[in-house]
Amino acid sequence: MTAVAIHQAIDPNGTIYSITRFTEILTHNIMRSMIAGPVGECVGGHTMSEYRFYALTKDGHIGGPPALLDLADDEAAVAEAKKRLDRTPIEVWQLARRVIRVDPKKRV
Repeated sequence: MTAVAIHQAIDPNGTIYSITRFTEILTHNIMRSMIAGPVGECVGGHTMSEYRFYALTKDGHIGGPPALLDLADDEAAVAEAKKRLDRTPIEVWQLARRVIRVDPKKRV
């Protein structure tokens, strides 16, 4: 990082950011790698994506921290959600996109 002025920073690609924004980006990337590891890892020739699995309460709220899994695609994430399904609904997210909500079968 090279200082341009007291309130600016330049990343290795030459993009100029305010110090505040640069710090936010850096902190986000550090925290992300500490929690989940790098995004888009290549395993066996396939790029893996991180999916978050949230168990929901009966009233539809998040019941706790998500399970984080690196999976090949949405199809694998849906299959995993169905395996994990118990008595509460599960929502699967990939970044800011909801992939699916899986609900337990309603008893008649």
